[in-house]
Amino acid sequence: MADEITVRAAGIILYRMIESGPEFLLLRNARHGTWGFPKGHCECGEPADSTARRETVEETGMTIERFRTGFEKIVTYSIVPTGWKDEVTKSVVYFLAESHGSEVDISDEHSQVLWEDRLAARRILQFDLLRELLDCAHSRIAELERFETDDLVRARSLLDELSRPDEPWLAHSKEVACVAGLMAREVVARRPELPVDPHWVEAAALLHDIGRSRSHGIYHSLEGFRLLEEKGLGHLSKACISHWLKGRSRKELEADSFFTPELLEELFGELKLEEFTLSEKLVALADSLVMSDQRVTVDKRYSDAMERYGVSSWMRDNLAISKRLLAETSALLEQPVYDLIGLKDGSRE
Repeated sequence: MADEITVRAAGIILYRMIESGPEFLLLRNARHGTWGFPKGHCECGEPADSTARRETVEETGMTIERFRTGFEKIVTYSIVPTGWKDEVTKSVVYFLAESHGSEVDISDEHSQVLWEDRLAARRILQFDLLRELLDCAHSRIAELERFETDDLVRARSLLDELSRPDEPWLAHSKEVACVAGLMAREVVARRPELPVDPHWVEAAALLHDIGRSRSHGIYHSLEGFRLLEEKGLGHLSKACISHWLKGRSRKELEADSFFTPELLEELFGELKLEEFTLSEKLVALADSLVMSDQRVTVDKRYSDAMERYGVSSWMRDNLAISKRLLAETSALLEQPVYDLIGLKDGSRE
């Protein structure tokens, strides 16, 4: 087996403050057309912060004197470099910096530059890892500049608008949001380098079942996704789908007759569901830890589901996937998730 190769890189999320809030600098790669932030490879022995400054000067002409405190995020992914046959692991450290100017002198590596607010930037970025970074950056800027992020406010307002206080799915959604937010905050406390924004996680969890305001059938996840897109909350809509599919690949779903070619194209064409991010995993796991509005073990949650809906390969796979998410999250937290959410005896079930 060949030795694993890791490519180190670093970059900066640059923003400027205007009256309506922060705008972020996006660069379009001239070769493959994808959008991102200034970044580049670390030279041998070069510290990540030096790389980030050097690459930003080379790619934008902008000199960065200092970074904003409390933000140093790492994203890791696999790529196949041009001319290579095998994948390599790329690890990129991102810092945060404010620009006090708007003029950008882009290099030949890029074909276009934009300054956009968070929601517009989210629509332009093609990769969920970068969207997660953007959410984290926005939350950190909100803390530094002392303004409110409105995801939770808008999520709660939409729930009030579309539900009745006595509806069971509403109580379930609120408890899932509590559990997901608790896990996300603890993950950030333990692993601050991970690109997880607790505000996004809690708001997305609050709305993960919003489709039940339209339908309680098997399509409620799709209904929720479409509803949030209509309401201008598209940046939270993917959790409606990802908590349902739980990271299943297109190939896995093709084996299920329910997922028609048209439905698969809708799911995987625009949503890029192959990316099951850590933030989405926390929402999906929280949903698997709440039965009605009560916190329960994963085993109890799916035992109840199988009693009500019948035993099926889908339910068995949901149980297996949820147990993997449980183990993965417990490892990140360095403690059992059950202990964190108050199920002290859960691990013995």
